[in-house]
Amino acid sequence: MPAQSHPCLPGDLINKFKSDPQWKTSEIFSKDFESFRLKALKRSKDRASVETEVAITGHNADSDSSNFTLGIRSELLSSLQNFRPGAKKTFLHVALKNADIPLAYEIIRMGIIIDIQDNDGITPLFFALGQLLSLHSVHKAVTHPSFVKPTLRNSTKDIQTALHPDYVKIRKEKIAKITTLLIEQHANLDIGAFGYTPLSLAALAQQWDIVKLMLLHGVRRPEPDSTMLPSVADRIRLSSLMNETKTANPRPPRPCPCWSGKNGFRMSRRGQAALP
Repeated sequence: MPAQSHPCLPGDLINKFKSDPQWKTSEIFSKDFESFRLKALKRSKDRASVETEVAITGHNADSDSSNFTLGIRSELLSSLQNFRPGAKKTFLHVALKNADIPLAYEIIRMGIIIDIQDNDGITPLFFALGQLLSLHSVHKAVTHPSFVKPTLRNSTKDIQTALHPDYVKIRKEKIAKITTLLIEQHANLDIGAFGYTPLSLAALAQQWDIVKLMLLHGVRRPEPDSTMLPSVADRIRLSSLMNETKTANPRPPRPCPCWSGKNGFRMSRRGQAALP
């Protein structure tokens, strides 16, 4: 990480990320992001927008794992992988693509619109849940007894890593963490695309803790005869969660994006600034 990196995060959180080897390559410690940070935080009319489009070119081994995502609509997979110019992806989408938790914390702290939509109308929350469904499908494929591991011997090391069950599991955990952040920051829970809703993606990915959190935060609930889940077992599980989870009214307080541990409403009532 560069010596002159100044993340817009509390000191204890920065130290936590710096001391953890898995985050040494986080985007928040890169020269490019430091340059963007300075432009976005300028107190002038020509400052960069926090919602600036981020285009990524080149091959990504994680994209090859989409060959193992059976039953997921191709339009969704294509959109998840599209970071070409014009796709209107942001640093929040990049945080999810790279499972970069520190970047998610900082770009939210910098004030990005939590429901910013890309060119396909996908919000970061929908993107996150699409990623979780894709990874769930990959994990099922590579842990199935019929999966032929010798077929990977001629693959690159990056592809072998991207398809390793432990790697997939860890990515799922990281993206689930960012997903939780988005929900707690009061992301819109009902903006869907490609025939999916955020709730259907979460349930199809069997992210039941996230499903329960979405129900608590007021996601639109499906009708009892809904067929959004093909599995009878999953429909029963979802029905059970809907019965046992009441919608909070009002919605649970949004944690202040300054990551002080206090909720944003109380801080705004005190007149304390949430952002740098």
